[in-house]
Amino acid sequence: SRDEFRERFPVTFDVMTSQGMESLCALPLISGERARGALFFMAAAKDAYGHLRREFLEQVANQIAIAVENMKSYEEIAALNATIAATARRRHTLLDINNAIVIKLTRDELLTAVCDALGRAIRFDRVALSLYEPEAEVLRIVAHAGPYRRDDYTPVGRALELKDSPAGWAFVNQKPLVRPDLETERQTSSEQRAFGHGFRSLCTLPLMIRGKSLGVITVGSLMRFQYTEADAEFLMEVANQIAIAIDNMRSHEETEALKARFEAETVYL
Repeated sequence: SRDEFRERFPVTFDVMTSQGMESLCALPLISGERARGALFFMAAAKDAYGHLRREFLEQVANQIAIAVENMKSYEEIAALNATIAATARRRHTLLDINNAIVIKLTRDELLTAVCDALGRAIRFDRVALSLYEPEAEVLRIVAHAGPYRRDDYTPVGRALELKDSPAGWAFVNQKPLVRPDLETERQTSSEQRAFGHGFRSLCTLPLMIRGKSLGVITVGSLMRFQYTEADAEFLMEVANQIAIAIDNMRSHEETEALKARFEAETVYL
């Protein structure tokens, strides 16, 4: 009855009457024994939905439910395919970076190779590599690459304070740090400088080897919400490979220095 309907569904009743509607037919959208939603019909005439009309509308609802189920299945398949493709690109990127580590002997060459491989898996405008200087207790930018061309943003030689930069936080805490929106999340002078140069999101990651931080690698984008925690997990794998390369470079440099010293002393003797 009208009074019973008004008592049970007061909000719906008020909406209907405010629009001059007198009849309502509500049908569930069921597919595979699962409710996917509901379909509503309203009419200005009283008793507009008799037995035959309801049967017809039930068939309409069944067809719509099947269509909704098909769309959801298509979306799930498309999302799964996109995930598989993205995972394959990232696995291939890690392989390319691993190959670059074997043949690149300088930091600039290494970072360029990393950027070339990384650009196929994730978007960025600048990548900067910073290494720790224990004497000064700062991170020092030693190389940068990427399509962002202003060298005054992250010039080689710039010092990053451990307590005043996201890179310092990642280095000290030995964890990735993601800033999806620098417009609202910037907390340090380093982030303020990045924002002033047009950067809107960044992700910085420690370079870890045998439980020790060697430095950090930071990726930045001119777009907001470019990086997620899932991106940080992938980039941490990249950082781990770079850390191995940096450690190997240092070992090579130390070996060469020791060799040169030995040769010099041998000639002197």
